[in-house]
Amino acid sequence: MSYVTIFTAAYQRAATLPRLYASIQRQTSKHFEWIVVDDGSTDGTEALVRGWASEEQVFPIRYVRQPHGGKHRAHNRAVQMARYEAFFIVDSDDYLADDAIEKVEAWFSEIEYDNRFAGVSGLRAHFDEQIFGGNGGGRVIDATNIEREKYDLLDEKAEVYKTSILRQFPFPEFPGEDFVGEGVVWDVIAVAGYKLRWHPEVTQFCEYQADGLTRNRVERDRRNPLGSLAYLRIMRGFQAKATVQLAYVDWYSRGLGTSAIKNLLPEEGEMIHLVLEVLKNEIRNFVQTQRLRSLALYGMGHYGRSFSRFRDMWGVSVPYAMDRQPMESYDGLSVYLPEEEPEPHADGVLVLIKQYDPDLEAQLRASHRAVAWLADVLEASL
Repeated sequence: MSYVTIFTAAYQRAATLPRLYASIQRQTSKHFEWIVVDDGSTDGTEALVRGWASEEQVFPIRYVRQPHGGKHRAHNRAVQMARYEAFFIVDSDDYLADDAIEKVEAWFSEIEYDNRFAGVSGLRAHFDEQIFGGNGGGRVIDATNIEREKYDLLDEKAEVYKTSILRQFPFPEFPGEDFVGEGVVWDVIAVAGYKLRWHPEVTQFCEYQADGLTRNRVERDRRNPLGSLAYLRIMRGFQAKATVQLAYVDWYSRGLGTSAIKNLLPEEGEMIHLVLEVLKNEIRNFVQTQRLRSLALYGMGHYGRSFSRFRDMWGVSVPYAMDRQPMESYDGLSVYLPEEEPEPHADGVLVLIKQYDPDLEAQLRASHRAVAWLADVLEASL
């Protein structure tokens, strides 16, 4: 029988933790420990959990407090503290099905010594018992995290990883940032070849809070650009996420053999601001270093307006732009169809494309031979 470490990162969750604690007390199996890492709460979370830990329990409660640094830092700390090989991540605003630990014990004992597996998973459901995403057709499925789409296992699940695997793949920690997406670790584990055994039974119930990380994703990503881009770069590394629409952003200077910037955007338009927040100082420094005075915008789609707003900040003029579809203007900039494209007079070129476009690449190669175009940037869209 496999004992379980339940891990909960808590930040300002004194109002929701009692619900989780009650569900932990109701577990039909008591073969577990509960680690609570308090991420700098000021709402009474510490007194609450320390009070529970001081009571006589049939399972140990281990509480640790750290300066506010985000769930990923709390996760890394708990992984090092864990006494058991089954590491069950349960958020502070969730609660467990009464037999969740009993199920996890049984499932985990099947794969604990099988080196092909990184862990197991059950399903998550809303408080009204509606399941998040797919259930794998009601079957037990062995698959990596990046194979989930083809098995109808999308959306959030109730994963339980091997502690020994998590110690090999810690979350990156960026100074001054308090969030890194779980995919930064889960997908890297998958790329390393480890599978999970996915079970079609609910073990965890959750409800997104108004101040939670999921609901505030856009603002969260703006505050944590390096962590957000770390995940986007990982997404670029494999083909399994076939439905994820990516856009490519790159900056070119005439006569240079390398590009200064190469990053990715997801499909949602507002995320363009994330990349601009990350890149704006780098672009400005690059413009100043290369003494660029003007730039051209190409292949922009509807994102062009966002780019053109940064003209003053970059300290360059943008005399013209080109798009794949007819449009009148971007903040007063002239827009040319490919066949009407003028001879280049800009010192640099900023390119944004939604997906790989061989026609656009050919046109840019033909009309801008002076611009160093890196073909590896225009790789096939995932």
